[in-house]
Amino acid sequence: MTNPTADAVWHAHQDGTQYGPYTLDELRGHFSSGAFRADAEVWRDGMASWVPAADMAEIAAVLPPVTPAPPPEPRPPQPRPPQPVRIASVPVTAASSSVVSGILGSIGRKAVGSVVTTVVVAGAVLLITGRDRTREVTELYNAGTAALQAQRPAEALPSFNRAIEIDPTHASSYLNRGVAHLDLGDTAAALADFDRIIEDSVVRRVATIEYQEHTLGKAYLNRALVRDRRELWESAVENYEAASGNGMVEGMARAREIRQWLADSARAAQRGRRRR
Repeated sequence: MTNPTADAVWHAHQDGTQYGPYTLDELRGHFSSGAFRADAEVWRDGMASWVPAADMAEIAAVLPPVTPAPPPEPRPPQPRPPQPVRIASVPVTAASSSVVSGILGSIGRKAVGSVVTTVVVAGAVLLITGRDRTREVTELYNAGTAALQAQRPAEALPSFNRAIEIDPTHASSYLNRGVAHLDLGDTAAALADFDRIIEDSVVRRVATIEYQEHTLGKAYLNRALVRDRRELWESAVENYEAASGNGMVEGMARAREIRQWLADSARAAQRGRRRR
């Protein structure tokens, strides 16, 4: 006697397209070969509606075994780098050796042969001018820092710009101007200021002298934060570690977290290659 199921006319539905008609053996062959996936639906004459293929005993038996999904990749570090660090304002009477060195450097560049004569003949004028400029740079720096601390970064920028114009080696102004740029969303300008402190030999030397404020370390730490936010993990870790070597250890926990995630990701990738 003929099996009515074997003689039935079958159809398949997958990804919005209907296929068929097929005999049951033909349909089973398409599923066993992978032409139709297990999530396709099937229907035959006499059925009230389409049914998932996996729910049909006649077809489920020939479906390829389901390969367990690989374990998820380790999640990247959560985006929680700390806030950028800045330098607190200093008294307006504080001296700035960088201003005087900047003035001397400027004279030397403009008239190398007359530096000694100029300093000797106009020594008093130079010292007075140096003190005046030191005071002006300090006042501008303090004004910018006060605006920055009051969360008015756009108002802070002109003060830092003018301070740097007067003294192009004023590392603290570069640092806080970079923070102002970050607060305003200008990452490229912020990086340029942090890079100037780290990579310009003169400014770096001044930043190193400001050891009590860890200006160089703060520049590294802020650059690490930018790299962190951009998910440039290796570069972020390098800068966090450089910051720690220059007195700013705040980022080391974050550096360890990133390194752990990188190691976990590498192990997961290696396991995936072995499975293939």
